[in-house]
Amino acid sequence: MLAVCLGVALVFVLLSRWQLESSRDAQTVYDPGKEIVRPLEETLDPGSVPTLEQVDTAVEATGTYLPDSTVLIEDRLQDGRSGWWVVAGLQIPGTQDDWSDADADLVLPVVRGWTDDPEHIPQLPEGEISVAGRLLPQEAPVPTQDQEPGRYASLSPAQLTNVWDAPIYSGFVTAMAEAPAAQPAPQDGTTGLADDDGTLPEVGSLMSSDLEAVSVDQQPTDTSLDPLNIFYAVEWVVFAGFALWIWFSSVRDDHRRSQDPAAWFELDGESLAYAWDQQAQRFYYYDPVAGEYFYFDDQPAADQSVPAGADDQPEDRGRIDPQSGEQR
Repeated sequence: MLAVCLGVALVFVLLSRWQLESSRDAQTVYDPGKEIVRPLEETLDPGSVPTLEQVDTAVEATGTYLPDSTVLIEDRLQDGRSGWWVVAGLQIPGTQDDWSDADADLVLPVVRGWTDDPEHIPQLPEGEISVAGRLLPQEAPVPTQDQEPGRYASLSPAQLTNVWDAPIYSGFVTAMAEAPAAQPAPQDGTTGLADDDGTLPEVGSLMSSDLEAVSVDQQPTDTSLDPLNIFYAVEWVVFAGFALWIWFSSVRDDHRRSQDPAAWFELDGESLAYAWDQQAQRFYYYDPVAGEYFYFDDQPAADQSVPAGADDQPEDRGRIDPQSGEQR
């Protein structure tokens, strides 16, 4: 009994710990390491969803823009002004070999910039292009039945994979720097589009002067715990205590019954009349509801003393034997 209750309590404690860890996993803390521009292939694997540790990371990717892949994401604010994100697909060479489900090289959605004039969108540059920006998680898709062609309410790779007819990264990059990939990369380990300290440039450097760079910072630091997770964690601890209480109550009740079985059994708050069975060496009582005699919860007869008045019970009054159920 003790082992079972301890096992159940341990499971509840582990569930409480899991709830606390789940609450901490949702915390966001500013990470200086995410400001250093790193190659995309070192940050996000093709076909995988970016984790909390990967999102907001500054990355650089090199590839070729898919022809006619430009789409607009509406209702995007830039310095208090409402406009459109100009998004295009950058196909990254060599990524097909890194993901067995891909039938072509993967495409990275790139926010090339912001504009307030959706009628004048710059042409996509040709050739290999290097882009540096911040990696962000995918947005949820929004129905497009009321949208104009090429315009969307959210930047969802799940939608764009059908539009571009290509496998897509589960995330996108907001470009802060964009340049042809012809120039050689620095030999100091930094990327070609980063500042001298290896971070993203503070001022956007795009290939089209008609677009404004979309600058995105890391998510604000949030070390608060989810109240719902805390509630569940406390609840599991209470359940663990309740499991131990069940064991304690069982041991306590067994002890009380062994010490004074007659006093333990009550009916409607009143102690039952009991007597001593000399032959069986056990106490018995009469249940007026059932109209029968019963032994006290199968208590052992060892070291039991005959209670006062027990000898006054007649031995030959026909009663049902509490052990066999036969008439005596």
